[in-house]
Amino acid sequence: MNCKLNPFLAFDRQCAEAFDFYAQVFGGEAKIFRFREMPDGGPETTIPEEYADCVMYAELPVGDNVLMGYDHLPEKAYTDTNQRLRIGTNSYISISLEDRSEADRIFGELAEGGKFASPMHDTFFGYFGSLIDRFGVQWMVHVEAI
Repeated sequence: MNCKLNPFLAFDRQCAEAFDFYAQVFGGEAKIFRFREMPDGGPETTIPEEYADCVMYAELPVGDNVLMGYDHLPEKAYTDTNQRLRIGTNSYISISLEDRSEADRIFGELAEGGKFASPMHDTFFGYFGSLIDRFGVQWMVHVEAI
């Protein structure tokens, strides 16, 4: 299997600031996508206007790896998992794959006994889904848009 595991950090409305800082530390340029940039129709587009400038997805290449992050919005702003941000539990394991069917397989197996945060779906940045497995570990599965 050809995949990478990447750290995915959650922030309390400080993701853009943090990624600007990390870009200075590690070099390179961070890509930052805000909720307001989301095309109509995705589940993330139903968030309140007050959160539209929050970061939906950020990435910064660091060597052969990618540091990823987002602004975790308050409970019920765009998710039904009732996950509250707690510093110390604000990270995910992100799996980057090249094949959608392999992404679906891995997502499905990790989800057994767990709960979905976001089922696998097409987004403007790729094919994506997130879940919390039966052990409480937070996972994101991603296939980059071509």
